[in-house]
Amino acid sequence: LADLALASSCWDVGTSGILLPAAASAGGRSSSRAVAMQQPLVVPLLLLSAGLAGASSALSSVRLCGLFPRFRTAAQDFKADDSGTRRFAAFVQAIREVNNKTDGIADHLLPTTEVLFTQRDSRRDGATAFFEARELATSAFKGQGCDAIVGAASSGPSALAALALKESSTPQVSYSSTSAGLSDGSTYPYFARTVPSDDFQATGLADLVHSLFGYKRIATVASTDAYGASGMLAFKRRASALGIVTLASVSITGGANDESDFSEQTEALRASGATVIVIFAGGYDASLFIEKAYDAGVGGPGFLWLGSDAVSQASTMARIEDPTVRRHVFQGFFGLTPSASTDSPVFRRYDRSRSAMPSTAGDGAGNCDLEVDDDEVQMWAADNDGNASTPLACSGSDNQQLDIYAMYSYDATFALAHALHRLVEHARVAEVRGDELYEALVTNVSFEGVTGRIAFNDASADPSRRTHGDRTSGVRYDLWNFGQTELSVVGAWQPCSAGAAACSEISTSANFTYSTADNSKPHDGSEIGLLFAESGSGDGPKMAACAALLALQHANEGNGSVVPELSRYGPNALQFVPKPIGIVRADVASAIRGYESIRDRIDGFVDGAASRTNVHVAQLGALDGVPQLSYYSSAPELSCDVQYTHFGRSYVSDKISSSVLAEQLAGYGWRHYGVLHVRDEWAVGYQEHLAQNAFRLGLTQFSGSWTESNTAEIREAVQMMRDIGVNIIVSLSFEVDLLPLLSSAEDEGLLADNFVWIIIEGSGSAANLGTNPEATRLMAGMLSFEANPVPAFGFQRLARLWSSLGPDDCTRAGAGGIFDVPPSVFSSPPTQYAAFAYDAVAGLAMGMRASDNPHRGTDVLRSLARVSFDGASGPVAFDARLDRNASGLIFTFSRFFAETADWPRRRLVTDTETADCSTEPASCKRLAPQICKILPGEAAAVDWEAVETVPLLFRDGSATPPEDALLAREREREAERRQQRRLIILLTSVFGALVLLFVALTYRASLSVRNFKRREIAAKQVLEAIRGVHRLDHPCVLLPARAFLRMGSLREHEALRAEGQLLFYDSPRQLADKHVVFFSHQWLSFGTPDPLGVQYRVMAASLRRVIADTGWEEANVQVWVDLASIPQSKPLLKQLAVQTIACYCAAAHAFVICAPTTIHADTGEVCNVQSYQRRMWCRCEQLCHVLRKGTGTMWCATTEDDCRRLGELDSEWLMSVLRVFEGDVTDEGDYLSIVLPILGLYAELYALELKRRAQAVPWQSSPAAAAEAALCQVGSEERRAQTLQLVLNEIRGAKRGEIFPPKLRMSAQRLAQLPLRKRLLSRLPTRVFGGCFDPRRDLFGELIHLVERAIDLDPQILDEAVAQAESGHDVQRVQKKIERSLSRRSTASSGSRWTPTAMRHLPVLKRPPSDRRSEAEPARAEAGGEAGADGAKCSPAETRSTTCSHTTDDSGESAKGELDDADGAKMEAVAADAIRAIHAYGRGDADKARAGPPGPNVELGLVVAAAGAAADAKSASSSLVCRVQGRLAAAAGRGSGAP
Repeated sequence: LADLALASSCWDVGTSGILLPAAASAGGRSSSRAVAMQQPLVVPLLLLSAGLAGASSALSSVRLCGLFPRFRTAAQDFKADDSGTRRFAAFVQAIREVNNKTDGIADHLLPTTEVLFTQRDSRRDGATAFFEARELATSAFKGQGCDAIVGAASSGPSALAALALKESSTPQVSYSSTSAGLSDGSTYPYFARTVPSDDFQATGLADLVHSLFGYKRIATVASTDAYGASGMLAFKRRASALGIVTLASVSITGGANDESDFSEQTEALRASGATVIVIFAGGYDASLFIEKAYDAGVGGPGFLWLGSDAVSQASTMARIEDPTVRRHVFQGFFGLTPSASTDSPVFRRYDRSRSAMPSTAGDGAGNCDLEVDDDEVQMWAADNDGNASTPLACSGSDNQQLDIYAMYSYDATFALAHALHRLVEHARVAEVRGDELYEALVTNVSFEGVTGRIAFNDASADPSRRTHGDRTSGVRYDLWNFGQTELSVVGAWQPCSAGAAACSEISTSANFTYSTADNSKPHDGSEIGLLFAESGSGDGPKMAACAALLALQHANEGNGSVVPELSRYGPNALQFVPKPIGIVRADVASAIRGYESIRDRIDGFVDGAASRTNVHVAQLGALDGVPQLSYYSSAPELSCDVQYTHFGRSYVSDKISSSVLAEQLAGYGWRHYGVLHVRDEWAVGYQEHLAQNAFRLGLTQFSGSWTESNTAEIREAVQMMRDIGVNIIVSLSFEVDLLPLLSSAEDEGLLADNFVWIIIEGSGSAANLGTNPEATRLMAGMLSFEANPVPAFGFQRLARLWSSLGPDDCTRAGAGGIFDVPPSVFSSPPTQYAAFAYDAVAGLAMGMRASDNPHRGTDVLRSLARVSFDGASGPVAFDARLDRNASGLIFTFSRFFAETADWPRRRLVTDTETADCSTEPASCKRLAPQICKILPGEAAAVDWEAVETVPLLFRDGSATPPEDALLAREREREAERRQQRRLIILLTSVFGALVLLFVALTYRASLSVRNFKRREIAAKQVLEAIRGVHRLDHPCVLLPARAFLRMGSLREHEALRAEGQLLFYDSPRQLADKHVVFFSHQWLSFGTPDPLGVQYRVMAASLRRVIADTGWEEANVQVWVDLASIPQSKPLLKQLAVQTIACYCAAAHAFVICAPTTIHADTGEVCNVQSYQRRMWCRCEQLCHVLRKGTGTMWCATTEDDCRRLGELDSEWLMSVLRVFEGDVTDEGDYLSIVLPILGLYAELYALELKRRAQAVPWQSSPAAAAEAALCQVGSEERRAQTLQLVLNEIRGAKRGEIFPPKLRMSAQRLAQLPLRKRLLSRLPTRVFGGCFDPRRDLFGELIHLVERAIDLDPQILDEAVAQAESGHDVQRVQKKIERSLSRRSTASSGSRWTPTAMRHLPVLKRPPSDRRSEAEPARAEAGGEAGADGAKCSPAETRSTTCSHTTDDSGESAKGELDDADGAKMEAVAADAIRAIHAYGRGDADKARAGPPGPNVELGLVVAAAGAAADAKSASSSLVCRVQGRLAAAAGRGSGAP
């Protein structure tokens, strides 16, 4: 029925599952009037639905009971429990809203069933709750019992009530019992709750401690009841997972009063030093304990209390009535309580309904509200003390105070109503069974309540039934903070998702109030670990440990006696707790055990471990995030910021020390030195960095090493140094190996006076071996190099304080029970490591104090990098890697002395004082290092007055450094090498000359090969160009004129071939007796050339016009048109035919341009004569015809009636035709396919012109012209001659490059897409360089000049090539002949370019050998340019003499030459005849000229005249021409102008 009602379009389910009008639900709010207007529709609709279903609810009523604390027990004077009363009022409010079917609130729930209710007082007592629950389940409502129970309030009473209800299988829903123990579904199978489990709250409190406040150390307080015990257990489990350390845990018993004694608990808290305390207890008990703890000194300024939900109530704080005392006790308190969103519509509806309820508190004069429930039990009054003689106690509510748990009580009641609705209205049960009701509650109830989404966890499939019945959604807690007067919400905490308590979110919206005077966050204290060496060089390790404990004590006290900066913090700042642990300095296992024993409690640690140990311990510290400062480890490896992220040191890194030492070695002039070292992390790292610095300074290092305590390896290392020959030795050794090392060195002669020994950090060795006579004897005179803080002012402050201390001071500082402090520790001055240990602790303490969170290692490291102070070891500062800054360090050289009674007393400044040898025998000796050189850093300050130094002397007693033995030996070898280098240079020079000669010869040979290859390829190109126009790659396909006129339209080749109408010709000779008409036109669509038949009609009319003009017989006329003459279906054949179009055009006897004005079918552009003339192929067809036939055989047809000869048009038409390569083309590759045909036709024209001029006859007398006239019988021969002459003039003009462009700008990618590219590339003319060409750049290239040159040198070449093309024989012979002609030297140009000259070839004129110029001579300008620097130029003086002077050409030979007397006389005679012949022609004696063929004199005259004109125009001329002109001038007596 409910489903049917909800399906109505007029009603929606709003929040809390309440049935609302659709408009109200959509808008989130509606007026009460609007709801009231809709209410009369609800009940009739539901009743009608029920009637249609044919049944009604089987149950008329259900029974709900409640357990609420109304009054306290006798132990608490039967006080009224106001919070319990408010929660009971919410229970009553919810039931009345369910029963009221006309208020618009949940009217769909139990529409025909009444909810009866009654309640009992649980008194927050377990026993009371147990019996009252059992009585409700079995005896209420006159023995019928309750169907379900809401309650109880506290976790303890709820647990016992759940056990009582387990017997009767009665479901129980609690509204404020949060104990995690109640999540045990197997123990409490019928328990559920709308309030979140304390598992969430405990997780939230731990997250606040760790993530929000950043604390690491806390103390805990918990009540012994189920609420406190289970809640604290869950909290500790989560805190431990987050690395939080619990310093102390105390318990308090519930039911406390003002007389309760908490002294034992408060003392435990005070002794732990904890300043952050988490409390999990009932509100009243917690309030009383916090107040008494404050009185005991635990709380107040510097403390932070963090409480659970029961503590974080206004009533808890209100127990202390004095506001001043309350502020002192609770200021800075933080706590969590379950949250409810006050912005939701459900809350606003609940709050309005709650505020509208009448007061049940009575009249205030003892007269109570006597209303009773459905079981006749008074609701707002009770006999609270069980004494009938006393009046009833009122327990009503004014309903004006908002109570968070009252909302959970309201939601708990509605949750049971939803579950009952499921059984009664859906399952149609006849009676309510407890197990069925609980199952419906857990598995089916989900709605939006006042406190958020209400749903329960179903863990029935889990055998443990853990968290069964717990709330799983809408979990959120408010963060409360007590300020000056009251609690306020300052943030919130919630898990990321239901049940995922491990993931949480914290949000804050206000500033926090803390207990401190400056409102700074209280610190929770920090513990600093100390890993000190238990054994070592005498008392040195214990001195360092005591110095570290002393520094920690000074940090806690704010004592600045050694480090003035410690006094800034004061005695009440962050307190440090020492955790000293003894280790074996060089034993890794010992150090790791020591670290692991304290790592869970410390925030940082200081150690005195060796480098070999710290490479392991520092890795553990990095993994745990624990900052570490070492005062002993110096290995550079530990500076790695990837592996040792949390490691730092107050001691100097060997990277710095080795750099200082290398500079000192270089400063003494030494260039070679040896290093003897033990193989461990410290020594290996030191020598590696020393080698790097030595290389930077130009030094050479030799190394020898051994395993610790291995005497044999020590001897081998020493012998290696002896063999090398170095006399400067650096020792990196432990004390155990030092004596064997020196003994071996003495045996090998390495302790002589010219040797220098430098022991790194030798002061410590001297302290241990100082009384050993053998060590004293061997080490005397050696040097020690180390970082030495003794000269620093801070060390002097430490030394003065040290002298006033004793063993008890170290014991009280933290050594007690850890290690014994012998008196000798303080009877001697502190060692240098004591100073470094003091500074390590002081620096770590200051870094922690300066950090925002001293428990977070990364924060401490960032703060530590900014720390700087004047420490015991000098000025201390750290770099980004936490290595000690070099600027504050002091290094020293010390010399070892064997001190005896005869020596004056000296104050030793690096270690312990010397023995008082004045009271001992004269043989008493002790090894004592004395500072002889101080090397302070830039920021270091030296107390020079407190430091006594001695001169730096070497083993020979001299202050002069010994000479580097290897360097002296190197000088001798250098002289030998210098002599060897001279010999090598000589041999190398000879070899180099031979190589250069070989290269020159090879290059010359390669040039010859390249020239040969160049001539070969050029000859192939020229031959291909000449043969191409006399050979058909594809047959010429023609259509008889009559068949063409009968077609009616243009038809394709394949159709006409199938009909047998096409004629095929394989050779141009077969066309000689035919009249071929070639139609040139542009296509009017992409698919067909003439879609509308316009062009066909014009072609047919123009064909008739041509036949009429020429007088040809129609039967002998054949037509070429592209669509019919070119195959269309075979791409390969089509391509061959397209490539042969130029030959077709040249062979045609009539050329007709068909260019009617029309529209392109696909592009819509206008097609006419102008568009025709722009097309490249149209220009190409015209040019090919013009080059052979001129324009006399060309017609232009624009309409059927307009067909004119092209010769009647202006010359601009012809000029545009000549510029074929400026025409438009769709595919750029088409440019390449027309190069050779055009070139071949030009070769014909050029040869014809050359023959005509050589024979001195006009065009019309040419045999070729006569043959053409006889064949064509059309046009004017004069016009044809004029046309061809115009073409030649245009080609020879300055714009030749426009007609025959040498280059084509085409990308390689575009060229690769061309069809038949291999064939095209093989036919491409190009510049040849070693047989290679560049098809991307060359079109004609220099091919025009090559063709002209070949014809100039041998005019018969053209005829032979034509004959070869027709016969197919003698291909190689013709090609070789062309190659030979190209290899001959030209008189006009001898470079890679040839200028065409009308008559270069004359058989009667022989060139003398001296006149042949090198082909490498560069060419000059083709038209009118001056001769180059290597050309010959005639002057007037030269023309009057018999000789010409020439500059030297590239070959280096003189171009001077003279004609001998005999040749001269003959030349003069010939020249005279030539002049007379020229003058005869000049007088116009045409009859004499026409009398016969011109003789050699006329030819010679013409040549000389042409040469003279060229010379006068300052063009290039040969020496021969100069000499001929000179002879002509001498014969004629007219000077150079006579010719």
